[in-house]
Amino acid sequence: MLYVCSILLGANGVRKPVEIGVFYFDAGSFFFPFAYVAIDLITEVYGYQVARQLLWTNLVAILFFLPAMYFIVHVHAPATWHHQAAFYWVFGKHFNYLGIASGVGMIFAQFINARLVAQWKVLVQGRYFWLRSMGSSVIGDAIQIAIGLSVGWLAGIWPWHIALTMFFSVLLLRAIYAAVFAFPGQLVAIFLKQAEGVDIYENKAHFSWFQLKIAGTPPASSAS
Repeated sequence: MLYVCSILLGANGVRKPVEIGVFYFDAGSFFFPFAYVAIDLITEVYGYQVARQLLWTNLVAILFFLPAMYFIVHVHAPATWHHQAAFYWVFGKHFNYLGIASGVGMIFAQFINARLVAQWKVLVQGRYFWLRSMGSSVIGDAIQIAIGLSVGWLAGIWPWHIALTMFFSVLLLRAIYAAVFAFPGQLVAIFLKQAEGVDIYENKAHFSWFQLKIAGTPPASSAS
């Protein structure tokens, strides 16, 4: 539920600019980081393969959501409704550009994020989840932000200097989120491993992006 809510809030908030001092954000950036927290926890406890299924399911949902929004925007409204122009400005032409960019960028970035969490877990024998979560989230965030802002700039939504300012502002904001939630995430991961009796370690053969079936995994090792 946390993952779904954060994706919906992030995708719909991307059109609203926010200015705080010298920092320039889109409103969706306050909510997208929760998706990375959820994916990190799912990958840590249940494994990369379960996270991969969730990410592909999310992509299917995005591919349904965008044409559905196009229909909602363009379906004929009664003459007594005078807000079509405002509705179109928020959810119309540029929403599709940003929706596609945010969706593709997020899926690509979170695949990398989840894989890093799982591979680093094997490398350090399950320790330092808080550090692995921070590092992988910042890398994934940087990729997602770069893709989304590049499309926004090419679509003429933001001038290049605003896009560049937003890149560093949003990345800083999300890095703060990653740092703040790292230790609580560690505690939640430990609790889930103990409550569920599961702690998945995966090898290189399990890290394909396109294999939807969950293959067998090695026995659980010591929890982080």
